[in-house]
Amino acid sequence: MKLICETCVVNRSGPPSGGKRAFQKTVLAVGNDKKSSEEPVIMLITNSNKSGTRYGLRKNVGKIFTRFLAEGKATISFQIPEHDVQIKSEVVQLTGFLKVLRAVLTGGAGVDGPDGGAKLSCLAMVNKKTTAVLAASNKVLATKCVIKSRGEYPLKGFSRNLALGQMRLVEVDLSGNALQNHAWEWLREPAIQSSLQSLNISSNNLTYFPSSLIYCRVLVRLEIQINHLQKLPFAVWKMSRLRFLNLARNQLASVPESMTRMKLEQLDLSENKLSQDASTVPDLRILALPGQMPALWEMAARVVVARKIHYAPGIIPFLLVEIMNRTPICGCGLLCFTSRIYERAKVVRLNCQHLIMDSNHVVYADAVFCSQRCSTRQ
Repeated sequence: MKLICETCVVNRSGPPSGGKRAFQKTVLAVGNDKKSSEEPVIMLITNSNKSGTRYGLRKNVGKIFTRFLAEGKATISFQIPEHDVQIKSEVVQLTGFLKVLRAVLTGGAGVDGPDGGAKLSCLAMVNKKTTAVLAASNKVLATKCVIKSRGEYPLKGFSRNLALGQMRLVEVDLSGNALQNHAWEWLREPAIQSSLQSLNISSNNLTYFPSSLIYCRVLVRLEIQINHLQKLPFAVWKMSRLRFLNLARNQLASVPESMTRMKLEQLDLSENKLSQDASTVPDLRILALPGQMPALWEMAARVVVARKIHYAPGIIPFLLVEIMNRTPICGCGLLCFTSRIYERAKVVRLNCQHLIMDSNHVVYADAVFCSQRCSTRQ
């Protein structure tokens, strides 16, 4: 098995090297070495060492450090020579590589060989194919994937290790498909959240705004036109870096009031169901509810808000983060956990440099109010 990665080799027996350690593009290969009675080895091949460095595996691996495997990092510590090989790679591929290595070291659990051990190919001297793989690994990783016809799909299909959420793509175009029943959980993966800047999911028969989009914290452009959206979530305002939003040709009659908190450069609301009448305002009198004990989650959420705790996974329970991210917000800035949502409660002016709408249309906002005072200020 081969792994395209970056490595840094630390010689434990040599003097400590100061400064930042340099990683270099590497091909790691696990196999049998003909030169040493076909003993299993790891070969480390770099541009500066194309003949490769062999590390024996039998009784030669001291420790394998996988504490930061979720970040695509691992370290293999060898006894002879006294080297620590630090590895950086894509998480899924690195995990698969370590599973094969573990199978070799433990007698081949899950990998069949003639003696119950791992069945490995023999490693010969570096050939042109290996050199080509290493050269290809030095190219800039793809950050854009656009497939507009079946003929543009790879002949051999995509790699089985391909997972959109674990790729650091900058631009993704999924327009013109049938994704109305698609699960958008891949948008919650840390890799795609930290890289995705442009997403096109237009013409997909969507009837709802995918809630996972609010976690794309660096998204700048979102095209979701030509769908069947009727409502937008209040949490859309959390997409703080969004600057270009195309909602044309949907079925929106209003937008959440929280959108007034966004700083958009361009917003397209053309060909929706916005009203031309700005005179109709619903009855906003807040009904006095009898005193009742709030739910435990609401009490916890109110403490987080009152103490201005940054609510993110790892700081407070994930379920509470989800609830607070989706809780409607009053125009004054307070979260309204149990308040009624007033549809088309007010006409609003959005903070947008270029607003595209049909002529004579006005933008109504759905709103919640934390108190009678806020409702009278609408």
